[in-house]
Amino acid sequence: DLNPGDIAISEDGARVVTSHFDLQRAIENADDYEKAKATIAVIDPSGLELEGSPPATLITVCVAPHGMQLTKPSASTIYLACYGEDRIAIVDADKPATPPELIDVGAGVSGFGSPVYGPYALRLNADESRLVVSNTASKDVRFFDTATKTFDSAATIITLGAPYFVDYSADESKLYIPTQQPDALLVVDLTGAEETVTRTFSDEECKLPHAVEELDGNLFIVCEGDHEAPGNVLALDAELEVLSNTPVGVYPDSLTVVAEAQRSGAP
Repeated sequence: DLNPGDIAISEDGARVVTSHFDLQRAIENADDYEKAKATIAVIDPSGLELEGSPPATLITVCVAPHGMQLTKPSASTIYLACYGEDRIAIVDADKPATPPELIDVGAGVSGFGSPVYGPYALRLNADESRLVVSNTASKDVRFFDTATKTFDSAATIITLGAPYFVDYSADESKLYIPTQQPDALLVVDLTGAEETVTRTFSDEECKLPHAVEELDGNLFIVCEGDHEAPGNVLALDAELEVLSNTPVGVYPDSLTVVAEAQRSGAP
């Protein structure tokens, strides 16, 4: 479908999933909620060919879904950030005909259209008990308990800029939050022992930070750039000092860490 947004592969490699951030569909069907909903595509990668691949399984989910998280190992449950209606969706991928469960991100959700919260990106913690939801309209990060299916309103983190794709530290004591306008990285101590650290970026360092990944104590930040010239990946050490700044393609917005064993000899 139009405008693929986020893409993810299950831990066992048996499912590839992409969301469709189809704002145009929502605009064209402003008076019809069911028609405004977009889909996710669930794909069996073993059948993919350059031509003649079998069709994906399309599941209608919600209005303008973007960020996703898949449960391990098989992506039997898919969590989605439904930007266009201020909700998250919970999809049973093993039962694609079953309507997804939709849960309001906050109080006062009354329909779809101009989002009040604008949930855009998600991150599960290691044991899949907690889902972090980045809201770009309300400029906050919220925490969802996957067992009780409720938000912990007391844990909400208010950000000055719009938050995007976050990551945890290895021990999950800290949360790294990239924000746009202002362009910065927040390091939040979830134990409450330390104050939040803010590392602001110049345009030369990182314009429009979109995602962050922690690896061996270092941080790798994907920077969109100006959407015309190449963006970059900025590497920071534990003290938030620059280790490297690598140009990549135009408008990058995600980064995946590949295990050494999966590289198949590639540099």
